[in-house]
Amino acid sequence: MTMNASASSKWIDNVSVDDRPEAVAVVALRSRFKAVLRELPKAAKNTKGNSKAVHQLRVWTRRATAALRLYAEFLPEKDVAWLKKRLKRIRHAANDARDCDVLIEHLSGRRSSAHAEHWLQHVAAEREAAQHKIVEVYNDLIPNRKLKKRVDSLLKKLATPAQESKPETALFGLWSRQQLRPFVDDFFAAVPTDFNDESALHQFRIQGKHLRYAMELLVAAFPASFRTRLYPTIESLQDRLGKINDIRGLKARLQKKIEHAPDADSAAVSRQQLAKYEARQQQNLKSFQAWWTPKRAASLRQTFEKLL
Repeated sequence: MTMNASASSKWIDNVSVDDRPEAVAVVALRSRFKAVLRELPKAAKNTKGNSKAVHQLRVWTRRATAALRLYAEFLPEKDVAWLKKRLKRIRHAANDARDCDVLIEHLSGRRSSAHAEHWLQHVAAEREAAQHKIVEVYNDLIPNRKLKKRVDSLLKKLATPAQESKPETALFGLWSRQQLRPFVDDFFAAVPTDFNDESALHQFRIQGKHLRYAMELLVAAFPASFRTRLYPTIESLQDRLGKINDIRGLKARLQKKIEHAPDADSAAVSRQQLAKYEARQQQNLKSFQAWWTPKRAASLRQTFEKLL
């Protein structure tokens, strides 16, 4: 068996249910951090069209953090803490830039409005400041190979005989089912009772994200339907809730603009824009509720239970 994984692949699937979990951890962590080390330099390049690189950087830092959390029991606490702190710094820098990119995309189609043009210029300035943060973290972690050295050190420690599992530690197949259970339970516990509650939907989205990243790491322990049927449903849910969250963020920005408007006319224009986004959000919420039916939720829960 060759235990490796493509750095561009989200799936950690070239492993066996009979492997030790810590051996799979080496494969997963190497893959996740290789992607972070690849995407950070791309995102640091301040060129047009690098919004995709920023998005990919944010996603891969989340995946790397998810791997650290999943395999924490096999990892030295000091190393995990150091890496988590750096990943958080990278993610926060990427988050600021990505939020600006989303807003710029929305505003670009409304540039005929003087209000939208002025706002676009303001957001562009924010985006430039956010780019500086990405460059700062790049300069701190990449040219001196600081991040790579810490990752290599961790993987070396994990691969040494001293880090072998205790006899009672389950093999990867059983261990994966044990690990996935809390992610599934937390996901269904977060299903909102009110589908107009955007804050609750955001929390549901976060739990869905945790479940999704865990599924990518544990896929090798489950049948093909895990990837072909279950995962696409979680992925679709994330996409739908992502659109709702984007509008939620835009509404929050508009509300701040209204509160700090320099004059009544500016506040009135922002209120008009807010009303348009409120209407669009209502459509998004209705669409999500029509898709996430009790039948779909029950079927998804039942399928997970059968696998676990």
